[in-house]
Amino acid sequence: MKSLGAAEICALAKKAGFHKSEVISGKKVYEILACQHNAVFKHNLVQTVTSSFGDLSRPFTDCSLLVSALSCHRQEADDLSTADDPHTLVAPFARRNYYREAVKKMQKIARSIREQTGLPKQSLRIFCNSHVPEKLLGALSGLGFYGKNSLLICPGLGSRHVIAILLLPFSIDSEKEYKPPEVPGLQCGDCTACSDACPTRALRAPGKLDTKLCLQSLSTELIILPERFKTKWAYRLYGCESCQSVCPYNSGLSETTAVDSGAIGPSVSIATLLQLSLPEWKSYFKHTPMGLSWIHPYVLMRNTLLAAGNRKNKALLPYLLPYTRHENMVLRDAALWAKNMIGD
Repeated sequence: MKSLGAAEICALAKKAGFHKSEVISGKKVYEILACQHNAVFKHNLVQTVTSSFGDLSRPFTDCSLLVSALSCHRQEADDLSTADDPHTLVAPFARRNYYREAVKKMQKIARSIREQTGLPKQSLRIFCNSHVPEKLLGALSGLGFYGKNSLLICPGLGSRHVIAILLLPFSIDSEKEYKPPEVPGLQCGDCTACSDACPTRALRAPGKLDTKLCLQSLSTELIILPERFKTKWAYRLYGCESCQSVCPYNSGLSETTAVDSGAIGPSVSIATLLQLSLPEWKSYFKHTPMGLSWIHPYVLMRNTLLAAGNRKNKALLPYLLPYTRHENMVLRDAALWAKNMIGD
Protein backbone atom coordinates (compact mmCIF):
# COMPACT_ATOMS: atom_id res chain seq x y z
CA MET A 1 0.00 0.00 0.00
CA LYS A 2 1.34 3.41 -0.96
CA SER A 3 1.88 5.76 1.98
CA LEU A 4 1.21 9.49 1.95
CA GLY A 5 3.11 12.17 3.84
CA ALA A 6 1.79 15.22 5.66
CA ALA A 7 2.78 17.56 2.82
CA GLU A 8 0.95 15.44 0.24
CA ILE A 9 -2.23 15.31 2.31
CA CYS A 10 -2.16 19.06 3.00
CA ALA A 11 -1.71 19.60 -0.74
CA LEU A 12 -4.89 17.58 -1.36
CA ALA A 13 -6.71 19.74 1.18
CA LYS A 14 -5.57 22.92 -0.52
CA LYS A 15 -6.64 21.58 -3.92
CA ALA A 16 -10.06 20.73 -2.45
CA GLY A 17 -10.52 24.34 -1.34
CA PHE A 18 -9.51 24.46 2.33
CA HIS A 19 -7.64 27.61 3.28
CA LYS A 20 -5.42 26.17 6.00
CA SER A 21 -4.59 22.59 6.97
CA GLU A 22 -2.32 20.66 9.32
CA VAL A 23 -1.67 16.97 9.90
CA ILE A 24 -0.89 15.51 13.31
CA SER A 25 -0.53 11.90 14.46
CA GLY A 26 -2.81 10.43 17.09
CA LYS A 27 0.30 9.43 19.00
CA LYS A 28 1.45 13.04 19.20
CA VAL A 29 -2.02 14.17 20.32
CA TYR A 30 -1.92 11.57 23.07
CA GLU A 31 1.59 12.54 24.17
CA ILE A 32 0.85 16.27 24.33
CA LEU A 33 -2.39 15.92 26.25
CA ALA A 34 -1.03 13.28 28.60
CA CYS A 35 1.63 15.66 29.88
CA GLN A 36 -0.70 18.66 30.26
CA HIS A 37 -1.47 19.57 33.85
CA ASN A 38 -2.34 23.28 33.73
CA ALA A 39 -5.81 24.56 34.56
CA VAL A 40 -6.85 24.95 30.94
CA PHE A 41 -5.86 21.63 29.34
CA LYS A 42 -5.93 18.86 31.92
CA HIS A 43 -4.49 15.51 31.01
CA ASN A 44 -7.87 13.76 31.25
CA LEU A 45 -8.67 15.35 27.89
CA VAL A 46 -6.74 12.42 26.45
CA GLN A 47 -9.67 10.18 27.24
CA THR A 48 -12.11 12.82 25.97
CA VAL A 49 -10.36 13.03 22.60
CA THR A 50 -9.77 9.32 22.10
CA SER A 51 -13.27 8.31 23.17
CA SER A 52 -14.79 10.88 20.81
CA PHE A 53 -13.74 8.86 17.79
CA GLY A 54 -15.70 5.77 18.83
CA ASP A 55 -14.78 2.26 17.72
CA LEU A 56 -11.70 2.33 15.50
CA SER A 57 -10.21 -0.47 13.46
CA ARG A 58 -6.79 0.60 14.79
CA PRO A 59 -5.70 2.22 18.07
CA PHE A 60 -5.98 6.02 18.04
CA THR A 61 -2.22 6.27 18.52
CA ASP A 62 -1.73 4.48 15.19
CA CYS A 63 -3.93 6.96 13.33
CA SER A 64 -3.45 10.50 12.05
CA LEU A 65 -5.66 13.56 11.72
CA LEU A 66 -6.05 16.06 8.92
CA VAL A 67 -7.37 19.25 10.53
CA SER A 68 -8.58 21.87 8.04
CA ALA A 69 -10.16 25.32 8.23
CA LEU A 70 -12.62 26.75 5.70
CA SER A 71 -13.29 30.49 5.65
CA CYS A 72 -16.85 31.68 6.30
CA HIS A 73 -15.93 35.33 5.77
CA ARG A 74 -17.72 37.29 3.07
CA GLN A 75 -18.08 40.98 2.31
CA GLU A 76 -21.80 41.68 2.50
CA ALA A 77 -24.33 43.84 4.30
CA ASP A 78 -25.33 42.58 7.74
CA ASP A 79 -28.92 43.88 7.66
CA LEU A 80 -31.26 44.01 4.66
CA SER A 81 -34.11 45.66 6.58
CA THR A 82 -36.21 48.43 5.15
CA ALA A 83 -38.49 50.84 7.03
CA ASP A 84 -41.52 48.76 6.03
CA ASP A 85 -39.89 45.36 6.40
CA PRO A 86 -37.67 44.96 9.49
CA HIS A 87 -35.46 41.88 9.53
CA THR A 88 -33.95 39.54 12.08
CA LEU A 89 -30.22 38.89 11.71
CA VAL A 90 -28.15 35.78 11.00
CA ALA A 91 -24.54 35.45 12.17
CA PRO A 92 -22.01 35.22 9.29
CA PHE A 93 -21.05 31.57 9.92
CA ALA A 94 -24.69 30.49 9.50
CA ARG A 95 -25.64 32.49 6.40
CA ARG A 96 -24.66 29.57 4.21
CA ASN A 97 -24.03 25.93 5.03
CA TYR A 98 -20.26 26.09 5.38
CA TYR A 99 -20.34 22.90 7.44
CA ARG A 100 -21.88 20.92 4.59
CA GLU A 101 -19.38 22.47 2.17
CA ALA A 102 -16.47 21.48 4.44
CA VAL A 103 -17.75 17.89 4.59
CA LYS A 104 -18.05 17.77 0.78
CA LYS A 105 -14.46 18.93 0.45
CA MET A 106 -13.29 16.34 2.98
CA GLN A 107 -15.13 13.64 1.05
CA LYS A 108 -13.23 14.69 -2.07
CA ILE A 109 -9.94 14.40 -0.17
CA ALA A 110 -10.92 10.99 1.21
CA ARG A 111 -11.65 9.72 -2.30
CA SER A 112 -8.23 10.87 -3.50
CA ILE A 113 -6.51 9.16 -0.58
CA ARG A 114 -8.44 5.92 -1.18
CA GLU A 115 -7.52 5.98 -4.87
CA GLN A 116 -3.83 6.39 -4.05
CA THR A 117 -3.63 3.96 -1.15
CA GLY A 118 -6.30 1.34 -1.82
CA LEU A 119 -7.86 1.86 1.62
CA PRO A 120 -11.52 0.85 2.06
CA LYS A 121 -14.10 3.64 2.28
CA GLN A 122 -15.09 2.90 5.88
CA SER A 123 -11.52 3.28 7.12
CA LEU A 124 -11.56 7.10 6.75
CA ARG A 125 -13.91 9.14 8.95
CA ILE A 126 -14.99 12.77 8.67
CA PHE A 127 -15.99 15.02 11.57
CA CYS A 128 -17.43 18.53 11.29
CA ASN A 129 -19.60 20.39 13.80
CA SER A 130 -19.56 17.17 15.82
CA HIS A 131 -18.84 15.91 19.33
CA VAL A 132 -15.12 15.78 18.51
CA PRO A 133 -13.20 18.68 20.19
CA GLU A 134 -12.36 20.41 16.91
CA LYS A 135 -10.95 23.62 18.40
CA LEU A 136 -8.65 21.66 20.70
CA LEU A 137 -7.33 19.52 17.84
CA GLY A 138 -6.87 22.66 15.77
CA ALA A 139 -4.73 24.15 18.52
CA LEU A 140 -2.74 20.92 19.03
CA SER A 141 -1.99 20.61 15.31
CA GLY A 142 -0.79 24.20 15.04
CA LEU A 143 -3.72 25.24 12.85
CA GLY A 144 -4.37 28.20 15.14
CA PHE A 145 -4.39 29.43 18.73
CA TYR A 146 -7.00 30.16 21.36
CA GLY A 147 -8.07 33.79 21.59
CA LYS A 148 -9.46 35.48 24.68
CA ASN A 149 -12.91 34.90 23.20
CA SER A 150 -12.32 31.11 23.60
CA LEU A 151 -12.38 30.64 19.81
CA LEU A 152 -9.65 29.21 17.60
CA ILE A 153 -7.92 31.98 15.66
CA CYS A 154 -6.15 30.98 12.44
CA PRO A 155 -3.67 33.38 10.82
CA GLY A 156 -5.32 34.97 7.78
CA LEU A 157 -8.75 33.58 8.70
CA GLY A 158 -9.23 34.99 12.16
CA SER A 159 -12.03 33.18 13.94
CA ARG A 160 -14.32 33.33 10.91
CA HIS A 161 -13.96 29.75 9.79
CA VAL A 162 -15.35 26.27 10.30
CA ILE A 163 -13.16 23.26 11.08
CA ALA A 164 -13.35 19.79 9.54
CA ILE A 165 -11.32 16.73 10.53
CA LEU A 166 -10.43 13.61 8.58
CA LEU A 167 -9.31 10.61 10.62
CA LEU A 168 -6.72 8.59 8.72
CA PRO A 169 -6.03 4.92 9.58
CA PHE A 170 -2.27 5.23 9.41
CA SER A 171 0.44 7.06 11.29
CA ILE A 172 2.26 9.99 9.68
CA ASP A 173 5.61 11.19 10.88
CA SER A 174 6.23 14.89 10.52
CA GLU A 175 9.32 17.00 11.02
CA LYS A 176 7.15 19.74 12.49
CA GLU A 177 7.56 20.39 16.19
CA TYR A 178 4.18 20.19 17.91
CA LYS A 179 3.70 22.12 21.12
CA PRO A 180 1.03 22.12 23.80
CA PRO A 181 -1.63 24.79 23.22
CA GLU A 182 -0.80 28.21 24.59
CA VAL A 183 -2.76 29.73 27.42
CA PRO A 184 -5.86 31.30 25.77
CA GLY A 185 -5.34 34.93 24.85
CA LEU A 186 -1.55 34.89 25.03
CA GLN A 187 -1.29 36.24 21.48
CA CYS A 188 -4.04 38.77 22.14
CA GLY A 189 -1.76 40.81 24.38
CA ASP A 190 -3.54 43.54 26.35
CA CYS A 191 -6.51 43.65 23.97
CA THR A 192 -9.89 43.24 25.71
CA ALA A 193 -12.12 44.15 22.76
CA CYS A 194 -14.02 40.85 22.82
CA SER A 195 -14.88 40.87 26.51
CA ASP A 196 -15.76 44.57 26.37
CA ALA A 197 -18.14 43.98 23.45
CA CYS A 198 -19.96 40.97 24.92
CA PRO A 199 -23.55 42.11 25.64
CA THR A 200 -23.98 39.76 28.60
CA ARG A 201 -20.40 39.70 29.93
CA ALA A 202 -20.18 35.99 29.19
CA LEU A 203 -16.37 36.11 28.85
CA ARG A 204 -15.41 35.81 32.49
CA ALA A 205 -11.65 35.56 31.86
CA PRO A 206 -9.39 34.92 28.85
CA GLY A 207 -10.73 31.75 27.22
CA LYS A 208 -13.38 31.29 29.90
CA LEU A 209 -16.85 31.46 28.35
CA ASP A 210 -19.93 31.12 30.53
CA THR A 211 -22.36 29.38 28.17
CA LYS A 212 -25.28 30.21 30.47
CA LEU A 213 -24.72 33.87 29.60
CA CYS A 214 -23.57 33.51 25.98
CA LEU A 215 -26.21 34.63 23.45
CA GLN A 216 -24.69 32.27 20.87
CA SER A 217 -25.39 29.32 23.19
CA LEU A 218 -28.81 30.63 24.19
CA SER A 219 -29.84 31.00 20.55
CA THR A 220 -30.35 27.21 20.40
CA GLU A 221 -32.04 26.65 23.79
CA LEU A 222 -35.80 26.58 24.16
CA ILE A 223 -36.05 28.52 27.41
CA ILE A 224 -37.60 31.76 28.64
CA LEU A 225 -34.76 34.23 28.64
CA PRO A 226 -34.18 36.45 31.69
CA GLU A 227 -35.69 39.91 31.26
CA ARG A 228 -32.26 41.56 31.23
CA PHE A 229 -31.27 39.45 28.21
CA LYS A 230 -34.30 40.24 26.06
CA THR A 231 -33.26 43.77 25.13
CA LYS A 232 -29.64 42.64 24.77
CA TRP A 233 -30.89 40.09 22.24
CA ALA A 234 -31.34 43.00 19.82
CA TYR A 235 -32.33 41.75 16.34
CA ARG A 236 -30.68 38.31 16.33
CA LEU A 237 -32.27 35.26 14.75
CA TYR A 238 -29.38 32.86 15.18
CA GLY A 239 -25.87 33.23 16.49
CA CYS A 240 -23.98 36.07 18.11
CA GLU A 241 -20.68 37.44 16.85
CA SER A 242 -20.26 40.51 19.06
CA CYS A 243 -16.92 39.24 20.32
CA GLN A 244 -15.75 38.40 16.80
CA SER A 245 -16.81 41.55 15.00
CA VAL A 246 -14.45 43.67 17.13
CA CYS A 247 -11.51 41.24 17.11
CA PRO A 248 -8.42 42.72 15.40
CA TYR A 249 -7.62 39.29 13.95
CA ASN A 250 -10.90 39.47 12.00
CA SER A 251 -10.10 42.76 10.29
CA GLY A 252 -8.77 42.89 6.74
CA LEU A 253 -9.74 39.30 5.91
CA SER A 254 -9.73 38.38 2.23
CA GLU A 255 -10.19 34.60 1.99
CA THR A 256 -13.74 33.60 1.01
CA THR A 257 -15.56 30.41 0.13
CA ALA A 258 -17.91 30.17 -2.84
CA VAL A 259 -20.88 28.22 -1.52
CA ASP A 260 -24.59 28.37 -2.31
CA SER A 261 -25.69 25.41 -0.18
CA GLY A 262 -28.15 26.47 2.50
CA ALA A 263 -27.92 30.14 1.56
CA ILE A 264 -30.21 32.13 3.86
CA GLY A 265 -28.56 35.53 3.65
CA PRO A 266 -27.55 37.99 6.37
CA SER A 267 -31.11 38.74 7.49
CA VAL A 268 -34.68 37.49 7.10
CA SER A 269 -37.99 39.34 7.10
CA ILE A 270 -39.64 39.12 10.53
CA ALA A 271 -43.14 39.37 9.04
CA THR A 272 -42.38 36.53 6.63
CA LEU A 273 -41.16 34.23 9.39
CA LEU A 274 -43.99 34.92 11.83
CA GLN A 275 -46.55 33.92 9.19
CA LEU A 276 -45.05 30.45 8.70
CA SER A 277 -46.68 27.31 10.07
CA LEU A 278 -44.52 24.83 11.97
CA PRO A 279 -43.97 22.59 8.89
CA GLU A 280 -43.13 25.70 6.87
CA TRP A 281 -40.54 26.76 9.44
CA LYS A 282 -38.82 23.41 9.07
CA SER A 283 -38.95 23.63 5.28
CA TYR A 284 -37.72 27.23 5.22
CA PHE A 285 -34.52 26.39 7.08
CA LYS A 286 -33.92 22.95 5.59
CA HIS A 287 -30.28 22.40 4.57
CA THR A 288 -29.17 25.52 6.47
CA PRO A 289 -27.23 25.42 9.77
CA MET A 290 -30.52 26.39 11.44
CA GLY A 291 -32.17 23.26 10.08
CA LEU A 292 -30.16 20.93 12.30
CA SER A 293 -32.17 18.33 14.18
CA TRP A 294 -31.11 19.62 17.59
CA ILE A 295 -32.41 23.16 16.94
CA HIS A 296 -36.17 23.20 17.52
CA PRO A 297 -38.16 25.57 15.28
CA TYR A 298 -39.74 27.02 18.42
CA VAL A 299 -36.30 28.37 19.37
CA LEU A 300 -36.10 30.27 16.10
CA MET A 301 -39.67 31.50 16.62
CA ARG A 302 -38.75 32.82 20.07
CA ASN A 303 -35.66 34.52 18.66
CA THR A 304 -37.76 36.16 15.93
CA LEU A 305 -40.33 37.40 18.44
CA LEU A 306 -37.61 38.97 20.57
CA ALA A 307 -36.17 40.63 17.48
CA ALA A 308 -39.64 41.95 16.65
CA GLY A 309 -39.95 43.48 20.11
CA ASN A 310 -36.58 45.17 19.83
CA ARG A 311 -37.43 46.53 16.36
CA LYS A 312 -40.42 48.33 17.95
CA ASN A 313 -42.16 48.50 14.59
CA LYS A 314 -45.97 48.59 14.97
CA ALA A 315 -46.40 46.98 11.56
CA LEU A 316 -45.25 43.72 13.19
CA LEU A 317 -48.07 43.59 15.77
CA PRO A 318 -50.56 41.66 13.60
CA TYR A 319 -47.95 38.96 13.01
CA LEU A 320 -46.87 38.47 16.61
CA LEU A 321 -50.26 38.75 18.35
CA PRO A 322 -51.29 35.14 17.53
CA TYR A 323 -48.20 33.96 19.42
CA THR A 324 -49.48 35.61 22.62
CA ARG A 325 -52.01 32.76 22.72
CA HIS A 326 -49.60 30.02 21.67
CA GLU A 327 -49.69 26.72 23.56
CA ASN A 328 -45.95 26.92 24.20
CA MET A 329 -45.14 29.07 27.21
CA VAL A 330 -41.74 30.15 25.85
CA LEU A 331 -43.37 31.59 22.74
CA ARG A 332 -46.19 33.18 24.72
CA ASP A 333 -43.70 34.89 26.98
CA ALA A 334 -41.62 36.21 24.08
CA ALA A 335 -44.69 37.42 22.20
CA LEU A 336 -46.18 39.23 25.19
CA TRP A 337 -42.84 40.88 25.89
CA ALA A 338 -42.54 41.95 22.23
CA LYS A 339 -46.11 43.32 22.26
CA ASN A 340 -45.33 45.42 25.33
CA MET A 341 -42.12 46.69 23.76
CA ILE A 342 -43.93 47.81 20.62
CA GLY A 343 -46.98 49.20 22.43
CA ASP A 344 -50.56 49.49 21.23
